[in-house]
Amino acid sequence: MIERQQAEQLAAVWAQRDSERLGFPCTPVVEEFDLGYLITSRVAVEARALPGDPPTTVVDKETGDISTWPRLPFPAVEQMYRQRRPIEPRAPRTVDPTNQLLREITRLPTPGAAAHLTLDGRVHRAFGAKGEVELRHHRLVRAYLDELPPGHLVRGGERHAEMIVVSDVLHEYDHSRAAEGLAPLTWEEAATLLGSAQIEIFRIREAGDPTGGATETPCDSCINFLVRFNALPWSNLAYTTERQTEPQTDPEPGRFAPEVASALVAAGWRPHFGDEVLAQAAVRDVTAVTGTRHAHAVFPAVLPTITAFPGLESPRRGPGEQVWISRFDIHPWEMGHTADTLADFGAVLGARLFPLGTERGDSIIAVDEHGRIFALDQAGEWFLGPDIDAALTTLLLGRAPARVRDDGTW
Repeated sequence: MIERQQAEQLAAVWAQRDSERLGFPCTPVVEEFDLGYLITSRVAVEARALPGDPPTTVVDKETGDISTWPRLPFPAVEQMYRQRRPIEPRAPRTVDPTNQLLREITRLPTPGAAAHLTLDGRVHRAFGAKGEVELRHHRLVRAYLDELPPGHLVRGGERHAEMIVVSDVLHEYDHSRAAEGLAPLTWEEAATLLGSAQIEIFRIREAGDPTGGATETPCDSCINFLVRFNALPWSNLAYTTERQTEPQTDPEPGRFAPEVASALVAAGWRPHFGDEVLAQAAVRDVTAVTGTRHAHAVFPAVLPTITAFPGLESPRRGPGEQVWISRFDIHPWEMGHTADTLADFGAVLGARLFPLGTERGDSIIAVDEHGRIFALDQAGEWFLGPDIDAALTTLLLGRAPARVRDDGTW
């Protein structure tokens, strides 16, 4: 249940974002009716907003579902919402929308992901699930996850939007079948149903980030999942072909396990006296980009961490010890559009962060003031290790990192 105070807090957050986007002050407006809250932002007269912008958002009191409507008088929007609100009882949901919605009061949505699955002319939407949420996957999705061998699921993959949207669709179809007195979907029926679906994935990033927006491919384990459920053609499995590295000469014997050292060398690890110069240039590139509210801070742990492994590009991909091994790179100069996101997470940790790289654009890898390494993605935030050596070992061997809780502990 969404209370009036929570609706007003959401309205204030959204109005602030509208102000930052439009460059003019926006005032939150909340109108309550029996089914929910109509929320919009009143734009300053001098603002050059497009007609209908900002739109009206309806937050359902009972479910926390949000929907966007034309910028019309509130009574008209209320009437349209009443006519189109789903009939009770509703189908089960994989994730409670209320939890995800209320998280926006205190946290930014970046980095995140949205999945749109179009089926029979209707678009089903889901977002990656962060925070302390309970996942209630459809029984067929749960069975798929239970049967996966260790190391075949990307870190937090069960929280990914791609998997949640499929689960929600199957929940809904089972719900409709039950109302008609039909048996639940079989595996074959689910595959036939999803064979006609179209799925689109969108990365949610800060303004100006080139990795934001539509992306061609989901994460590796989501590709495998979607192919298995017939939502993607089997040819997409080419994107998840296992890639290992041959043994390489270790430039610093004893620092890493042989398998990790070989993978690092294959990724470009060749200690050189010019590494610090490259690191300094990377820091300049990052700090030249500012966020809407924050700028990147440079602290003592930044330069040594980047100097140790500048320019890594790991092609390693495949099953790991506990989670799937994904490709990643340490290219700080490409990570400038992360200042607000890292400041948001830094407030939870109580420490500043600086960006280091990414896993195929799906995450932000960052170092904090204590030299600790974290990854931020659509499933939450993760502690990769107390230093860069431990973090690289975690990534390259596919070890499961601890998820950072909402209170900053793990």
